[in-house]
Amino acid sequence: MHDISIIGCISIDINVVDANEQIVPGGGSFYASFAAKSIVDRVQLIAKCPKDKLPLFDIIEKFGIDATFVDSVEVTSMRDIYSSLDSDLRISKVISGCDTYTKEDLSIVDSKIVLITPLMYGEFNENFIPQLREKADILSLDAQGFLRRVSPDGELRYHDWAKKEELLPLVDILKVDLKEALVLSNTNDPLDALYKIATYGVKEILLTYKEGMIVYVTKDKEKYEWPFEKSSLEGRVGRGDTCIGAYVAARINNPPSKAGEIAAKITNEKMRTPGPWLGRNR
Repeated sequence: MHDISIIGCISIDINVVDANEQIVPGGGSFYASFAAKSIVDRVQLIAKCPKDKLPLFDIIEKFGIDATFVDSVEVTSMRDIYSSLDSDLRISKVISGCDTYTKEDLSIVDSKIVLITPLMYGEFNENFIPQLREKADILSLDAQGFLRRVSPDGELRYHDWAKKEELLPLVDILKVDLKEALVLSNTNDPLDALYKIATYGVKEILLTYKEGMIVYVTKDKEKYEWPFEKSSLEGRVGRGDTCIGAYVAARINNPPSKAGEIAAKITNEKMRTPGPWLGRNR
């Protein structure tokens, strides 16, 4: 059995930072898997990707991540535009998207710790969350896969999650960035957003934004904070994905305060350079 299973499409990302363009492997599950691997040994990645695109992602298995690549008609590909004026601002346009996950795909899950990190609404069927809840000791979601929808012009835009009050009580750890937290809570203040989201029944909330990360534990009403160091915009890509991958893996054997400390350290180190974090927290 694996220590953690991570579900989500990998992506061919076209990152544009102050007009400089670079094509790189990416996706929430991509960055999260490397971060988790720095903490636990047996990481399972369940990703959808056409066979002819797999060579771009050979670094995954070279790093020792146990990847199951489920064939897909299309690869997910996104164009993300960042500005040095505000690293929290990002314009994302979808070029193509992978096939939706099926019940058969989820039968592959081989861990009691499960992180669902889709890139956009529809990639992962929200009605499968109760099914995974039955299997998991820790179930974590990245909110982006349930709030970001593709508009007619291809741009990803944020919409509230209609099933949040039904499904968030099933979630142990919810990851949000600043924009997602405000949309999900219908508030304009980050802390108010955390407290409002907690009322939906989620047990722990991990918020990342340009200044740092916050973990809020609903039961104890405890809030823990860690700052982010200054980083290059290229290093900022994958920030939240790295953070949640590290936090969930660390949370297996640590309380929220220690897991957050570990995740903040790994995320800060990752943001110094582009690409996934290849260090080891041993």
